[in-house]
Amino acid sequence: MKKIALIGAGQVGSRHLQSLAKINIPVMLQVVDPNKDSLKVARERYLEIPDNDNVHQIDFLTEIDGLNAEVDLCIVATNADVRFKVFQELVSKKKVSYIVFEKIVFQSEKQFEEAKTLINQNGISCWVNCARRMFPIYNQIKEIMAGDSKINLQISGGDWGLACNAIHFIDLLAFLSRDTSYKLDVTDLDPKVWQSKRKGFIEVTGKFRGVFSNGSRIELESIAGSEEPTRISINNSQVKAVLDEGRGIAKISRREKNWNEEISEFQVPFQSELTHLTAEEILEGGACKLTRFNESSLLHQPFLEAIKKHIETVEHRKYDCCPIT
Repeated sequence: MKKIALIGAGQVGSRHLQSLAKINIPVMLQVVDPNKDSLKVARERYLEIPDNDNVHQIDFLTEIDGLNAEVDLCIVATNADVRFKVFQELVSKKKVSYIVFEKIVFQSEKQFEEAKTLINQNGISCWVNCARRMFPIYNQIKEIMAGDSKINLQISGGDWGLACNAIHFIDLLAFLSRDTSYKLDVTDLDPKVWQSKRKGFIEVTGKFRGVFSNGSRIELESIAGSEEPTRISINNSQVKAVLDEGRGIAKISRREKNWNEEISEFQVPFQSELTHLTAEEILEGGACKLTRFNESSLLHQPFLEAIKKHIETVEHRKYDCCPIT
């Protein structure tokens, strides 16, 4: 029987738990959060899922100390500001084989480098939950874009959480283009920062652009005060695709079909439909479709540095870490 730990039972963590409740291999689940209210909500959401005989036991704990001495898979779904300390405590007290981190993983390059050392010292395999790599629609687009890795990705919409969510789209372009080296230009971000919906964190609006080493380009725009739906545009020399994830509609044109537009419907899976699939892949095969930690580290660091400098410029103060989650 495999032992799975979930650390962080908030909004995202409780959705991970709902998915783990559907797992198809025998497991013992342990959920850790110092906030008893969060544990209560997580328990309620877990109970919304039909009983599953594969879940032999589930414990709700307030401290890492209560976890099993050996954990096969741990999902770390805390806020970013405490995640490195949680990770340090976890690996100092427990033997863990596999870890999936929520993003933003950490808030500074220093934390990433120290984490790499601990990961290597403890022989842990780690991934980051940038889940669009699991979406069928993006795997389909990647397949039909094969042959030209120079890809343009544009995202535009109203107040969609640029600081919190941009790494998902940077990761998506890395997945499609098979490139991890890029530079960002954030000069077109709005000269103002906003308090995030998560207390103690900052959000930004406006536009930034990036250029990858293979010539791929990314442009992300979050329009302050707008309710404009978020539109995703992906193109290269072979394909043009426009996606509306909210409505589940894709418009795809291909050079080989004389650029005739084909409209199709697709589904964006919820986190509560994904985590158990990742857990099964990892526990049964030692790998999964998510982004490897080292690759995600390369993608996080230019972004964190650029956003941190922008926030410092706007607020006329220095930060040790980039205050986003």
